[in-house]
Amino acid sequence: MRKWARQSLEAITRKRINDDILELLGNKCDGQYGVLVLDPRGAKVLSASMTLSQVMESHDVAMVENLYKKRQPLEGVPALYFVEPSEKSVDAIIADFTGKEFTYSAALLVFTTKLSDVLAQKLSGSTGLRRRMLCCVEAHVDYLAVESHVASLSMEHPCLSIYNLEGNVRTQRIKVVTRRILSILLSLHERPYVRIAGKSPVARDVGNCIAADLASLWSEKQGNSAWYWGDGGDDKETGRHGGEHMRGTLLVVDRSCDVTAALVHEFTYEAMLHDLLPEKEKGSMISDPNDASKCLEPNSSDPFWLQLRHMHISEVSETLHDALLRVARSGAFTYRKDGSSTPLKTAELFKILRTMPEYKKTWEQYQIHTHFALLLSKTFKARDLQVISDLEQTIVSFVTDDAKVVKSTAALIKFVVGKLKDAIAVDKWRKEDIIRVLLIFLAEIDGVTSSEWESLVNVCERCLPVETLRNLPSRIKKLLTLESILLQSEAASGKRLSHSKKTLAYHIERQKKNRYITRTRQPWLARTLDAIAMGTINQNDFPYADSSETPSKDYRHGRRPRSTRKKFIAEEDRSSPGSKDDLTEEKTGGRGEEEKIAGQAAFEGLGSCEPRIIVYIAGGATRSECRMIYEKMRLHRREIVLVIPNFLKPADVIEFCSTRSVIKA
Repeated sequence: MRKWARQSLEAITRKRINDDILELLGNKCDGQYGVLVLDPRGAKVLSASMTLSQVMESHDVAMVENLYKKRQPLEGVPALYFVEPSEKSVDAIIADFTGKEFTYSAALLVFTTKLSDVLAQKLSGSTGLRRRMLCCVEAHVDYLAVESHVASLSMEHPCLSIYNLEGNVRTQRIKVVTRRILSILLSLHERPYVRIAGKSPVARDVGNCIAADLASLWSEKQGNSAWYWGDGGDDKETGRHGGEHMRGTLLVVDRSCDVTAALVHEFTYEAMLHDLLPEKEKGSMISDPNDASKCLEPNSSDPFWLQLRHMHISEVSETLHDALLRVARSGAFTYRKDGSSTPLKTAELFKILRTMPEYKKTWEQYQIHTHFALLLSKTFKARDLQVISDLEQTIVSFVTDDAKVVKSTAALIKFVVGKLKDAIAVDKWRKEDIIRVLLIFLAEIDGVTSSEWESLVNVCERCLPVETLRNLPSRIKKLLTLESILLQSEAASGKRLSHSKKTLAYHIERQKKNRYITRTRQPWLARTLDAIAMGTINQNDFPYADSSETPSKDYRHGRRPRSTRKKFIAEEDRSSPGSKDDLTEEKTGGRGEEEKIAGQAAFEGLGSCEPRIIVYIAGGATRSECRMIYEKMRLHRREIVLVIPNFLKPADVIEFCSTRSVIKA
């Protein structure tokens, strides 16, 4: 039985941190309490999986210190260092064991990833450290398990900055990305077949580097206890590892494959929080721009977050009320103290709930979520996001909000110009929203003529700089893999809208049903995952990075999902709201159940004999794409892990398209 496959990446990472890192204090120091010393990278990796209280309660950790700050010497106390293998961290460790008095009695060194030969020699050259060192471990935990099946590499630079790099700077960035991805593969015990999006130079460079380092890594580990799914072996903890059919697939793509997905509005609770509201501490906390005291930190310990995150914003308030009501009715204070059988009213239950210490945190979370749900609903109306979303849908699907087909580029230009004129006249749209609409138009419509683009520029020049507008096509071209030039001459342009009748009928049907999850067209990543899961992916579009590491003819690439596509869409339709025109209307059904499949119990239905699908998106992924991962897991009953450099916001794309900087070696 494939036991580890039944655990989420989040659970596997937490287990590794507990067993391979924190337990070293107890194993090497005979139960003596010690100090946990972290650098910024180690602290970030650790805090993504565990809280400080969990670390200190479960392990022999007396205190946690910052490696780069001045610390008081503690004679007779050992120190566990969990740091990245950088020159700055190594120098700080050596300084603790230099001089007449050492800072700690012993050192247990744990590095997030592989230690270079140069740094290893530097450590061994320190006499004081060498005498006090109890162990030196390369843990290969250099990522953040931000969700059950989403891992962030937590790159220190903006996601899209890789498109501005050249020479040695670009090479070094790719090496860092590769090293962190390998740590994820080691945690999952995977040696996957690496496939790349062939037309993307960024994906090709990253994929080739991963394939080369992966082959080198496993050649070094042959003969020791390391193993991977599909090596043909077995062990007591996990059972049989299976044959070749258990080896997963690592798909390396980049943002250029679907720029639109990073720009269109999505009205799920999580997407709106990160899109419309300011963030503190690099996205870990959402704040109210009108009230700095109101802050929300989304995490799995929140009693409401996992249920609310993928819901439409109009459903959040009602769901919150029902969830809190269930909590209140589950307590011992459901009935009156006088012994009567008359149950307490809802207002009475909530009043009692506020006064009970054990429900204090639950009540506070309820209040903060209610506050932000109301704030997002007000923002939705104040910024006219319904009209903006309808225009975005018309551009990507060529079907208007009243289910009429736009038959040509000229007709689409006329439609967009009319909407922009109306919006600019009332001054209700923000500049960022106008730029988003224009970028979506450029990303979706290939072969726009100069005169057609000029007509859009003339409309928007009242509220945006003309130079910015005219430079957008050349700047967004960096993110596109289109073979044709974005702005063509009148003579060269023969491009018209070319949706098939079947595709148009699909868009019209979805538009009539008032789908609330932004896109009427299926995202590129969704189509690609379907092809991988069913074994229909094109070899020419997604070649293998290493020709020597390809599956045999007997390898089962995929299979049809157990539940049909038609049935799955029908289930989605039943969970969607009845109307998207008014956020206050009564809606039916709800979302937020996707996260449940990430739990250990839900893996019983995914099938333990199916290989993993791992996807890395260079340039970052959106919150909606993370949500889609859980939907595809439910559909294909296969485990999918999404790896990203960082979460991508529409503002990041707008900022990228507003700069021309290229960083060279």
